[in-house]
Amino acid sequence: WCSVMAVQLCHSSLHDSTGKPSSGSCKRTNILRPLERALSEMQEFHEMIDQMLSTTPLMTAGHCVGDIFLAHTLFDIDKPQISTVVHLAMKLADVADTKNALCRIGIATGLVMGGTFGSGGRESFQIFGEPVMRALQYAH
Repeated sequence: WCSVMAVQLCHSSLHDSTGKPSSGSCKRTNILRPLERALSEMQEFHEMIDQMLSTTPLMTAGHCVGDIFLAHTLFDIDKPQISTVVHLAMKLADVADTKNALCRIGIATGLVMGGTFGSGGRESFQIFGEPVMRALQYAH
């Protein structure tokens, strides 16, 4: 479900209002900016997350962030800015429960897994290690 949601978000960011593909190739900003807007402004997206959280373990909510990041790499995006990905994780955690440690651990896992499988193993794990630890510390 999470992967479908992520791909749908990416897909929608690649098409204009008429449903035709946007001009140019899919660049990082083409996806990250709509994703950020979706998390901060779109009530529908918050409702989707609320629905997911009501039927899904909180750990899975964190993996959604990894899926969203993974979707970036499916569309040939190099490396999204770490701060933006962590921002997406924080937004999702805030919707779920800012004090729920399990949700934070799931989000950290999702970030690491999405980064590891999306961008080439050890390198991305090192890149994501520090922000993930900061995210977990932020929870406490």
